[in-house]
Amino acid sequence: MNSMSVLLLKRLTPSSRFARKNEMFSSHFSIIRSKNVKSREFQLRNTNLNIFSNELNRNGSCNRRFSSLNQEKSQNIEHFSLKGSLKEKQRFIEDKLMEENVSDQIIQDAIQILRPESKLLDTGRVYVFKKLVPRIKYTNQVTSLLEAIKGEEFRRLSLESTRQMKELVLMSTEQNQRKMILDSIHGHLSEFGKDKYTGAIIENILEVIETDEELSFMLKEITPHFHRFSKEKYQSFILQRLIDKCEGKPKLVDELVALISLDFKSIIQSNDGRFILDKIIGRVSEHHQFNALQEVIEGHVLDIINCGSHRTIERCIENFEPSRLDFIVNEMKSILPAYFIDIPKSFLVKRLIVHCDGNQLADIAYYIRNSIDKIATHYHGSRLLEGFIQRCYDHPEALETICKSLVKDMSLLANDSHGSHIVQIAIRSPNEKCSKMISDSILDSLKIEEMGDQVMSNNLLRDALLVCSDERITSILKSLTPQKLSSVLQHKVLSINMEYVFSRINNEEQSLSLKESLMPIFLEMAKSKIPNRSMQRLFSINSDCNKFIYQFMRENVEKFVTEIIPFLLLYRALNEGEGNENEKEAIRDAIKNTKTYSWANDKLQKGLEGYQPLKELSLHDYYERMASKEKRESEEGESNEKKEELVSS
Repeated sequence: MNSMSVLLLKRLTPSSRFARKNEMFSSHFSIIRSKNVKSREFQLRNTNLNIFSNELNRNGSCNRRFSSLNQEKSQNIEHFSLKGSLKEKQRFIEDKLMEENVSDQIIQDAIQILRPESKLLDTGRVYVFKKLVPRIKYTNQVTSLLEAIKGEEFRRLSLESTRQMKELVLMSTEQNQRKMILDSIHGHLSEFGKDKYTGAIIENILEVIETDEELSFMLKEITPHFHRFSKEKYQSFILQRLIDKCEGKPKLVDELVALISLDFKSIIQSNDGRFILDKIIGRVSEHHQFNALQEVIEGHVLDIINCGSHRTIERCIENFEPSRLDFIVNEMKSILPAYFIDIPKSFLVKRLIVHCDGNQLADIAYYIRNSIDKIATHYHGSRLLEGFIQRCYDHPEALETICKSLVKDMSLLANDSHGSHIVQIAIRSPNEKCSKMISDSILDSLKIEEMGDQVMSNNLLRDALLVCSDERITSILKSLTPQKLSSVLQHKVLSINMEYVFSRINNEEQSLSLKESLMPIFLEMAKSKIPNRSMQRLFSINSDCNKFIYQFMRENVEKFVTEIIPFLLLYRALNEGEGNENEKEAIRDAIKNTKTYSWANDKLQKGLEGYQPLKELSLHDYYERMASKEKRESEEGESNEKKEELVSS
């Protein structure tokens, strides 16, 4: 047996705590004894005897200590004797704190052993503190514990047992308790903020503090290190929580605004710094605070935007009064046209449009006037421009600037899907001057007889016809020759444009112009479905203006009642038109002298519901079809009767 084995045998004595380890050791030792020296060394390494030996060396006096503990437990001693060693007291208190019911005396003993004068080792203090905090129930116990660990011990325990320290802080609801905590972190707040877990303790402290003095104390602790607190991740969390607590406290907000001005350029360089700046802007409420904040931000709007902090400028726009936004509009004048068509940055322009006053809207319109064509034809810029024009409805100066720019590019915008929509928004404004300016520009660039099937241009033309002046309608009617009017009325799209023109006729001059161009082709147009539909609009205008149409119908009534399509026009004239009743009665008298009086009179009285002629048919053809239909139905009825007779037989 070598010397190492002998040494291990001497050190291994039976004890209640290590009996199981000793048995394991003896079993392994019997293996070692039966082998040679090399195999014994190999077995020692593989069975981890060195672990057991270290454990036994560390606990050399285990027999004596646990024998004394067992004697005291058997005598039911609740309070440990002061004559015992400090380490034994620690072990006893730890065991008691782990029990289900812990007496107040044990808690007081644990607090006493945590005091600096007890000279307990640091590791022992941490173990006792971790087991003590969950057992605290009363406020006086919290106060006693904070008194025992205040100062350096508070900071050290915060590093070693963060979770228990957070619980203790949340239990510190009285002012004297909060004062002891603040005294313990005095001068060391920056160190706490460097770590994620100790920073969470400071955030809990900010949750429990209430008075302005306590918040002011925390702000003074941060002030020397504000540059670091506005940039570092975990320290910025502490500052953000402090800013939230300062809401509604003007004096503290004044101090925060003053802190921004110390190093504003470096603050906006980091994401955390810009986020803190946003929070401070949101807490500003007093007039002098707005003045101080405006002095800090003015001249740096583009710097903030270039750093990617559009949200900061949006916060200023939302919280500042409209009269204070002049400096933002002026500094953004060079980038406004580009921001209208940039989707991420357009939200900033949108906020600016919503919160600006009339003068600022006029400035924005002036800055973008040369880029209206690009903005209006852009799929996203057109939406933003639409909202801007609607916002300018109540501000004539800004709206007039936009309309003048639209007039310059009318030929381009009229043929673009987005641009034509913008022109429609402008022409529908309540400002008559701007609406007529746009309508005149449309009518100058778009001719009714030359439009064709261009849907967007035709829509613009119809809006223009609704708002243009009477003089403009008169000039349009005078420019139409019978040939032009005939080609327009026979076109399925352009004929709708003429309906808008017919609806605007309201004086004798316009009526005479229409008579000269329409009467030579009236009967021809009445026989075709598309022109017939458009000319029906003529009967909804003033009776003095359509008098010549009723007269023409009375004189040619035979031609209107012998074919179906013209008869539809006659039917609208007599039942829905705005003509004089005497003129209508004269037409009815003229119908009595026609060959198809009975049919026409029946239709005029009963109406044409469900009757939709699809072809140009004469009444003779119509009667023949009706007779053949009746004959076919009678033949089918006779055949059905014969079948029934055969079945019954």
